[in-house]
Amino acid sequence: MEKLKYYSGESRQHWEQERIGNKNSKVLVVYGDFPNNSDFHHPKGVPAGVRWARFRLEGDQRLAGFVINKNDVSADSNLNTNVFYVVFLDNQHRFYKVKK
Repeated sequence: MEKLKYYSGESRQHWEQERIGNKNSKVLVVYGDFPNNSDFHHPKGVPAGVRWARFRLEGDQRLAGFVINKNDVSADSNLNTNVFYVVFLDNQHRFYKVKK
């Protein structure tokens, strides 16, 4: 919870630029489409047109969810461009799997 409070203290753009770890990874990475190589499934309640993303927490832990840009979803949507919408807590880096 402390990490979430910490991340809430800066803008989305800040975390997309902030580097973390030793491989020049970013704290927040926006992927776009739901990853093909994932152990998770696209939830029915998430609207089309969102941009899937993840926050790096600790070690292999990730917070997976989505963000939107101004024109990503219909105008009558209640979604906000300044919000990271949490969908999954990924304890073992299985949302967007990468080869090691």
